[in-house]
Amino acid sequence: MQGKTPLVGLVTDFGLRDHYVGVMKAVLVSLCQDIRIVDITHDVSPQNVSEGAFLLWASYKYFPTGAVIVAVVDPGVGGSRGIIGVKTEKHTFLAPNNGLLDMMLWEEHVTEATTIRLEKAATRSVLPGLISSTFHGRDVFAPLAAHLAQGTRLDSLGAKTRVNWVQAPFLEKDSSELTAKVLHVDTFGNVVTNIRSNVPGVRSRLLSLRVGRRRIRTWADAYESIATGNISLIVGSSGLVEIVMNRRSAASYLGLRHNDDLHIEFKEGR
Repeated sequence: MQGKTPLVGLVTDFGLRDHYVGVMKAVLVSLCQDIRIVDITHDVSPQNVSEGAFLLWASYKYFPTGAVIVAVVDPGVGGSRGIIGVKTEKHTFLAPNNGLLDMMLWEEHVTEATTIRLEKAATRSVLPGLISSTFHGRDVFAPLAAHLAQGTRLDSLGAKTRVNWVQAPFLEKDSSELTAKVLHVDTFGNVVTNIRSNVPGVRSRLLSLRVGRRRIRTWADAYESIATGNISLIVGSSGLVEIVMNRRSAASYLGLRHNDDLHIEFKEGR
């Protein structure tokens, strides 16, 4: 990253009550004093890898070219799960090899992928002498990210690998699936689905989303246009169809949570 200020983005499930985020950022700054850190989120539900994958996917594309984006939602920390580094045309990603990068990998062209080898001399040289088996965010991910942001070659830290083919996380135009998924419930209780709004005919053909016996049929262009107590479909900021209410949590009202099923009804014809 010659000529540019190093930039690291962070996605974790650490929360802010404990010291984990602060310590991880302190290590980054200790190793690179002029580094900039963007906290994407530290409120991924504990150990919820698929939620972390969505939040990473929804945010990475807004980072400038050359950024290093680190995701640590790591229920297998200290175990047999690997650590993977991936380069795309614009960014470098670092995460446990547990599916955290899957949604990004589905969308991006990977130019380089490396399985990080902690025992490799080049890797050991940038890590502390003692590595905690419970806090790789501090002892592994932060040091690696700091060095990658300063220009260390990804392939010097491990062995080149291939990323596995990733199943499409969204319902596509010709999909035979009649069941959608809840990808995320945000702070406001908006229910983010895996239905892409840019699929031709979605707004004209999507008759309803069914939750239990309730069918959501109406579309809104803004929250303010939704009458109090009504539930609507809206195109959210990530380009996905969302179930929303005005000044109320649609998720709480409908009893929906992450990964719940949503039954789709389409109009006949194309």
